[in-house]
Amino acid sequence: MQILIIVLVTVLTVLLTIVGIQAIFILKELKKTMSRINSIMDDVETVSHSIATPVQKFSTLLMSLQQGAGIIRFLNRIMEKHKDGE
Repeated sequence: MQILIIVLVTVLTVLLTIVGIQAIFILKELKKTMSRINSIMDDVETVSHSIATPVQKFSTLLMSLQQGAGIIRFLNRIMEKHKDGE
């Protein structure tokens, strides 16, 4: 009976050691994968920022042109009123 218990304890110890080693390998792979994902996310952030900046500047340009057109319309109305008043 004691021999059976010793054999079982030995087998279980070996199996748990193997499972532990496999868990360490899985965690190492997970660390590598997370590092790659982090690098990809940094690249995506850089690309999105480089795209967002020109779009924002173009939007500002369009808003400025719209305001300029409004000023020109206002000045045209004043000039038309001035012509009609003469």
